[in-house]
Order: sequence, then C-alpha cells, then structure tokens
Amino acid sequence: MGNYSTPILAENCNKLTSIETDKEWFSKVRTSNSDHRQILWSADNVQDYLLANNDQYDFAFVDGPVKSRVPCIHNLFDRTDLIMFHDSTTRCYRWDQLNVPYKYKRFDYLALSPTTSIFSSNSDHWSILDGFLQ
Repeated sequence: MGNYSTPILAENCNKLTSIETDKEWFSKVRTSNSDHRQILWSADNVQDYLLANNDQYDFAFVDGPVKSRVPCIHNLFDRTDLIMFHDSTTRCYRWDQLNVPYKYKRFDYLALSPTTSIFSSNSDHWSILDGFLQ
C-alpha cells in the first residue's frame, strides 16, 4: 500500500485488494473505502496469503518485501492475465528466479528508474503495451 499507486488504483477499480506487511505504514495509509479490501499481513511472506486462497484478479501490482516478490508473481500466474511489478531490473529482487509461463509476454517501462514491468497473457493487451511501454 502506498501514497501513489494505491489511491490511483482505488479510484479506478471497482474492487481493490491490498496487502501490507508493515503495521505502522498500514495505519498511516489505510482508508475507509468499502470497495478496498485492506489486509495487514504481518510477515514478509506475502505469497503465503496468496497460497491460502484461490482469488482471481483482473490485475495485480507487486511491490513488496524483497523475498516475496518472485514467489508472489509465481502465485499470480494463472490467477490474472495482467501482472505489473515494480523495480523490475533491480538485482536484489532475484528476478532471474522467475519462471514465466510461455503464454505470458513481458513489457518493460524504461522511461523511469527504477523500471516497472508488466506480464500479460492476453494477446489483446500486447499491441497496446508494445506501443506504450517499449
């Protein structure tokens, strides 16, 4: 949860689920929006939350603890056809450990640093993303 992406998503989504691992930060950015399910997960293993349920998503944005980013993305493949992940070229996140299913295509937004990237399995997105992100 944050001051930038979270409000933008909350304003533009019918329903939003956010998972935060920092209790103090959670209390600062939490809102009263009834369409925004806000979960405090008090450990860095956010992927365990995903393993505990079978929710499907229209879109997922991954930006959390270092150790959970790759496992979260692995758990989101086949739950959504659109995954955005932040700091996508920063080595400490161990992106080299990603096992991307063949049906997902990667798009990188290189105009800003750190880089943000998207995986999409929906070929309808590909032409839009190709023109916009690369």
